[in-house]
Amino acid sequence: MIHASYYKPKIFGVLNDITPNEIDRLQELTASTTLNRTKIEEIGRPGLVDWRKTSPTVSLTLRQLEYGSIQFYRELANVGNSVATITFEDFKTPQVDIAGYKTDDNGTFLGTVYY
Repeated sequence: MIHASYYKPKIFGVLNDITPNEIDRLQELTASTTLNRTKIEEIGRPGLVDWRKTSPTVSLTLRQLEYGSIQFYRELANVGNSVATITFEDFKTPQVDIAGYKTDDNGTFLGTVYY
């Protein structure tokens, strides 16, 4: 849940050369993270021995009611600005960074949420 009046998320393409863009007309942005770690304990030894850490899993859901522009979808598909048509095959390996800039009602910068 976003609790800021001027929350302005931007998308940063990782596998393309498109400049970062604001995600316009975004209706919903929710994320969940799983740390993917396992507690290691030994028989006959009290307490925790260690944690086995692996790469975390991040799930992000966006709901957008955009029309007239495919700029955001170009970013998700990792294709350049010259591409006029995007197919489902283009979304096989999306890799982007999304950052939300939090501000107060006066537009004063408060911080960044990195997805």
